Amino acid sequence: MKPLFLLLLLPFVTNGQNKTTSPGKVSFGLNFSPDYCYRTLKSDGSVSSNFIVDTREDLEIAQFGYTGGISICVDLSKRIALETGLQYSNKGYRTRPQGLYYAQPSGPPGTIEFFYDFKYLSIPLKARCILGNSKARFVAAVGMTTNFLIEAAETARRKYPDGSYRNTKQSSTPTFNRVDIAAIVSTGISYKMTQRTELVGEPTFRYSLLKVKDAPVTEHLWNMGLNVGVYYRLHSRAKK
Repeated sequence: MKPLFLLLLLPFVTNGQNKTTSPGKVSFGLNFSPDYCYRTLKSDGSVSSNFIVDTREDLEIAQFGYTGGISICVDLSKRIALETGLQYSNKGYRTRPQGLYYAQPSGPPGTIEFFYDFKYLSIPLKARCILGNSKARFVAAVGMTTNFLIEAAETARRKYPDGSYRNTKQSSTPTFNRVDIAAIVSTGISYKMTQRTELVGEPTFRYSLLKVKDAPVTEHLWNMGLNVGVYYRLHSRAKK
């Protein structure tokens, strides 16, 4: 009786042993990129606009910002994937420090500099190409991102000889366009840490295709940085 019972169970045991799980086509990730941020200026050709452009080019410099958020990646094939998600970014530029001047000599000496910050909530859409079969693979991506302006602000930072400083922030959000479209290009390395987890590091460049403000002198924001992401494949399928 006992051998007959074991014989009846054999198909179920064998079937259970033959089933394995494999990573699915959908993965979720977290990413963060410290960015080097600036802008390009374009004049309408008038004398006054050309003067403004020349003055700003001498006065303004790049500043550091960041981009981070969540990503969803869907494999279309072994080599091609589509990626989207939700990103938050802080980008902009600043001025060089300038000496503080007062109408009367009663004010304390020091310097002042201005920071122009643009905070966006973004939805990217990228096509990603993966090359290689080892744990470390080459990746490249190109796509677009739709940016929704959350806040545009100007911060004046006054620094004094004793090392102290004072910030004065002023919001200017209503004067800027609320939607922006930017192009994205990246290339880097993907390292497979486990069967379902991979680490991606890719230098990334983003350039705004739309002007941030309707004015005689238009400006387009851009930033480049090292985007680092960790992806995990949540879905798997049973495989005999």
